Amino acid sequence: MHLDVTNLRDFYYRTMLGRATQKALRDQVLTHWSDMRGLNVAGFGFAVPLLRPFLPTARRVIGMMPAPQGVMHWPPELPNHSVLVEETQWPIASGHLDRLVVMHGLETSDRPAALMEECYRSLASTGRLLIIVPNRRGLWARRDGTPFGVGRPYSLGQIEGLLKDHGFEPGTHTAALFFPPLDTGFWMRSSRTLEKVGRQISTYHAGGALIIEAVKQYPAPTRPGLRDAVRHPLRILDGVAQPGFRPAWRAVQRAFTPGATDHWQGSGHAGLGFGHAGTGASGGGDNRHLAGADAGYWEPPPCPEPARAQSAQPKMERITGAQVAGARVTGAQVTGEWPKGASASRVLDVDAARLPKTQPPAETPTGTPFPPAGTSRNIDE
Repeated sequence: MHLDVTNLRDFYYRTMLGRATQKALRDQVLTHWSDMRGLNVAGFGFAVPLLRPFLPTARRVIGMMPAPQGVMHWPPELPNHSVLVEETQWPIASGHLDRLVVMHGLETSDRPAALMEECYRSLASTGRLLIIVPNRRGLWARRDGTPFGVGRPYSLGQIEGLLKDHGFEPGTHTAALFFPPLDTGFWMRSSRTLEKVGRQISTYHAGGALIIEAVKQYPAPTRPGLRDAVRHPLRILDGVAQPGFRPAWRAVQRAFTPGATDHWQGSGHAGLGFGHAGTGASGGGDNRHLAGADAGYWEPPPCPEPARAQSAQPKMERITGAQVAGARVTGAQVTGEWPKGASASRVLDVDAARLPKTQPPAETPTGTPFPPAGTSRNIDE
């Protein structure tokens, strides 16, 4: 959306309409900022036609031109004061500028919000900003033969809202270019007269360009939006099971009665085993069958204190006369002799990684029958 720098140069320096436009806008800028002695002044876009009066008195004058537009040597008869920059990355230290003029830079920018943030960063705490944009209600925004007919025109409310959103306090505003954008002899001869009459009649409605002065607010005001801490957060993931392992004696709190056939069910990590054993699946649990004429009795120990939960080891009381089918022994420490004539069918495996380092992994005996009913042997940890 940017105009080429050669087109801008030809309009402002080589046409009668451009000379009259430059004169009208420069007079308005001097009414806002008359004394620039010892100040750092810069312009962005194509604001160099308005910066010439500040060259003798200002401490430093810089003409920044965006990369899509291009750059030219300015002023032609003096050492160069212009520089090619990115729209939102200026080679200016933070808080270095005292005055900043933006013309043909905001209405043609693809990122006006980022451009305003760069203006805020570059200005000092007491810096002032002067923005010149096409007036949405003026004749110049409706004609393509001038630079003010390119880009996005603004109304007074729109440009003031943009300034407030980025830490600026809008000040005085005026209008310029009250004569029509026609490069003919009659309108050029009467341009100064029409400009003076227009300033007396209106400061906003009839002008082809809006000139708004703004002051930087320091520190920057708080922007509206969501706070970091939400008062009532949506706890969507609270019900999702967390990964990890839990001991079977904490997940299951059931006991089997003698002489009955029952099923072992658990939620999360449930299990069945010879010693401290467990099988299961995270989330839904798992089922294993424990059956026999004399199923025996197993009672889990009470839960230890939270601080001692990692070091405490539950004790298995007794398993008598049971036939264990399809069990998985995980994290168990099984010591002592197997009952004489005992048998365990279809034992899957022993997770040796979870056994204590001081004890070898338990080996599963096969091929020995269970002892007769009424006899029992202990299997302790």
